Amino acid sequence: LNKRPEKFDYKHTITKYEIYTRLQPTERRGPAADEVFWIDLNRITEEIPYSLITKALKHLKLLE
Repeated sequence: LNKRPEKFDYKHTITKYEIYTRLQPTERRGPAADEVFWIDLNRITEEIPYSLITKALKHLKLLE
């Protein structure tokens, strides 16, 4: 798109691309419980070192 969306929660930039992200609640569906593992928020950036995820968690006030 050539214009930014009217509603978004935060913007993430990668090289020349701008990603406008909107976070929305969803129902908890997905893999069976034995296929899921939890990560302590204190270690999340070690396990998932992606700045897009970090920005989402900061936006949700789950990280500082």
